[in-house]
Amino acid sequence: MKRSLAIAVGGLALAAASGAGAQSVPEATRLFDEGRVLADQGKFAEACERFGKSHELERAAGTMLNLGDCAERAGDLRRAWQLYDASAREYEQAGKEKSARFARSRADALAPKLATVVVRLAEPRAGGLTVRIGGRAVPPAAEIIERLLAGEVPIEVAAAGRAPFATTARAAVGGEVVVLVPPLRVTGGTAPPEPPPEREPPRGPRQRGRVLLAGGAAGLGVIALGAAGALAVAARSAYGQYEDELAARGCTATCSAADYAMAARHFDRAALRADLATGFVIGGGALVAAGAILYVTAPRERVTIAPSASAHAAGVTASIRF
Repeated sequence: MKRSLAIAVGGLALAAASGAGAQSVPEATRLFDEGRVLADQGKFAEACERFGKSHELERAAGTMLNLGDCAERAGDLRRAWQLYDASAREYEQAGKEKSARFARSRADALAPKLATVVVRLAEPRAGGLTVRIGGRAVPPAAEIIERLLAGEVPIEVAAAGRAPFATTARAAVGGEVVVLVPPLRVTGGTAPPEPPPEREPPRGPRQRGRVLLAGGAAGLGVIALGAAGALAVAARSAYGQYEDELAARGCTATCSAADYAMAARHFDRAALRADLATGFVIGGGALVAAGAILYVTAPRERVTIAPSASAHAAGVTASIRF
């Protein structure tokens, strides 16, 4: 492969510095920076060596991206795809969309040059389950997708107290082969029970700042609705005064302009208070609704549960990250 690592590193510079690839281990950072400098100087073998040592110290997205380019230049397309894919996943988890798209584009460019093997396990949670695809151990899952070089791919599945399963899949370049692994037959002993299902982590309290904001908005809304009620009562009272004024002036069928003008001041006051009450109802209702939405959508703090021990006691510690 003739493509220069300098071209790749130039494209990776943004990705490597964008956060998900930033290393927290000083030695890993030093080795990664040395690799970047050596790549800029055209010393690609030395650069790849530094990237490899950095990756051994810390798994960082930017390092994996550069190592993927090293593997691609060396002709190890399977390893290159794995590194690009892992880098893209790291960036996606860190929310670095631009860098994730770049790493994913490198992986997608290699996919047509590889074969795809899909292994589907009937019992992915069997006790002591191990899976090997193409000689490489992979974590068990209901569906496992592997990109490999074309050819015959051995697939081996084993579990404690079960008869092993083994087969060979013929994988073509750019093609996909699916292997279905049935439940493994229980042998002489009793197979260990499946591990209990993973429990969802406890949900922490809602984010305090968002809850306070929601409470403030809802509180203002309630006050506005209360004011609307008081204004509605006042408007009704002013309208009653208008009717009383008309009756006192004998305006049952007809009324002089002067008498009507005297009574109309009560009507105008009633209309103004009614308009204000309507405005407060609308504003108060909107504030209460906004408060409810802010509360419901408030993110929850992450709760981490970990075992704790001291010289005198042992137990479980729960911590909330703010």
